[in-house]
Amino acid sequence: MGLLVAALGATLAASIEHSMFTQLLPSGGLHLQRVTSADGEPLGTGVSLGLGRFAFSWAATSKREFQHLRPNEIVQWEALRHWREHGCESYDLGGAGRIADSYKLKYAPRP
Repeated sequence: MGLLVAALGATLAASIEHSMFTQLLPSGGLHLQRVTSADGEPLGTGVSLGLGRFAFSWAATSKREFQHLRPNEIVQWEALRHWREHGCESYDLGGAGRIADSYKLKYAPRP
């Protein structure tokens, strides 16, 4: 959410985050995830939003020292499964550019 803070300012970003949790979480439109190691060490987290047949990745992050374990892939895969189980037909991984696009290919995207 650092980019959001940089773009909008801390007060507005905090207001948006508060609204996400108070409005979307109870409605089922917000999915929060955490990937941990076997001993409970947090490796990565993800936040995705969904409504009706569409969902998208809001944010995902992982600790650099654990990236060789690919926690972001687990975050995205579980988000895809969650939203499909809730009726979504389309999931947007977000991002842009060659690095993001090559990352997305492993999920067999359709236009």
